[in-house]
Amino acid sequence: MIQAWALWYGPFGVRQRPKLPAGAEGDELARIFRQYSVTVPDFRSPEYAEALEKATLQAPSGRILRRMGASTLWGDGSLMPAARGTGIDEFIADPHNPVQSLGCGLATHDPVCVDQRVIECRADVLVYSTPVLTEPIAIVGDVSAELYVSADVEDADVFVKLVDVYPDGTAYNLADSCLQLRYRDGFEQPAKLVPGEIHRVRIGGITTANYFPAGHRIRIEIAGSNFPLADRNWHAGDRNDLATDGPIAHLTLRHGQGHESALHFRAYTGEITISTPMSDTRSGSRP
Repeated sequence: MIQAWALWYGPFGVRQRPKLPAGAEGDELARIFRQYSVTVPDFRSPEYAEALEKATLQAPSGRILRRMGASTLWGDGSLMPAARGTGIDEFIADPHNPVQSLGCGLATHDPVCVDQRVIECRADVLVYSTPVLTEPIAIVGDVSAELYVSADVEDADVFVKLVDVYPDGTAYNLADSCLQLRYRDGFEQPAKLVPGEIHRVRIGGITTANYFPAGHRIRIEIAGSNFPLADRNWHAGDRNDLATDGPIAHLTLRHGQGHESALHFRAYTGEITISTPMSDTRSGSRP
């Protein structure tokens, strides 16, 4: 059974570019927001544990939440079975401050799956989650994102990451994929973006076989970089391997009627037997 879950911008109307409200500079959230949008500590270090604790315990006020839209794990981006209204979410991709890769340590000694909440603190990461699942869902095979995007540069990247959110809030990455937008029509037909023009793109290649029990949430992250697992895009429309500088890209994601951005996946409905150490140790919430 193939399902499509729509990206929904939340109940608060049209979104603005993520930014902190005036006068919030002394706020504890504002400090964390600034600090951890710049760099992510090594997940094995004490600094990572400190960042994760702050990301978990600190929640923004409603005023900041409404300004953020789907930005950060505190935003109101939702994955719903059907679109509700229309809206936009905006994010930036700064080649001098790319979103850092966390997990997916293939061919290294690092874990493949790592808690992503520190990444989700960044203002340049859009976060869309389902409500807490009341029934289990098993996703098997290819997962793809159908997105309606525009940018103010001639080329940009869009990364989509599939995440399993446990009842205690731990957010494990499952798989991810990306599209360099100049190749939206295929590698044989590269074409520069026209700034402001809306493009319907499909980002596939997110392959998984994962069981989401009741009490979990399905989440996707959308960002403009994933460095160093992927080379940064300098947004100039030329060869990125020869570039050393470029502008900050401002990207807009549209959703709702007429621009139904959505996550497509195949739900497995057969019998499932759960028998893993994780199913016993992580099924409940932390005390």
